[in-house]
Amino acid sequence: MYQRLGDFENALVSYRQVLQRDDLNVEAHNNLGVLCRDKGLYDDAIRHFQRAMAINPGYARARNNLGVVYLGQRKLDAAATQFQAALAIDPKNVESMVNLSTVDKESGRREQARAWLARALEVNPRSAEANYNLGLIEDEAGNRTQAAAHYRLFLQYGAAVHPTLVADVRARLQKIEAESNN
Repeated sequence: MYQRLGDFENALVSYRQVLQRDDLNVEAHNNLGVLCRDKGLYDDAIRHFQRAMAINPGYARARNNLGVVYLGQRKLDAAATQFQAALAIDPKNVESMVNLSTVDKESGRREQARAWLARALEVNPRSAEANYNLGLIEDEAGNRTQAAAHYRLFLQYGAAVHPTLVADVRARLQKIEAESNN
């Protein structure tokens, strides 16, 4: 609860109390890793994600979260390895598919990035993240109709979850609509 409210200090204390009682609590290690990652404490985040994976090697969420840390550090190969491991555990892990698309896009493999996003949308057509990212890829490629469609789906399914992106997506959509009217 503290973590969702943005109360870092109380969340940190709560997770540490849980781990003092039960150091084998995979969720607590994972959630503490997320908390540390969000605060820029990457070494601590990595340690907690690795501990969660040592306790339960089949815990896809910790693998994905570790990949996110590596992605943020621009360690693209290490990130891809973790996202692929998460997908090996959970082949329908949309978050890992979206994250792999980011790795591929950052590596200049736009078609592979597009393929990951298409696969994610096959699993979950309402994925805000997949629609947003596919909208960006289509927009950058000049495929305005497809970009607009994905931006609209993002606004439909993800506006409440990602309010910081709404203004940007609306501006992109307005630009596309203005260009198509000219």
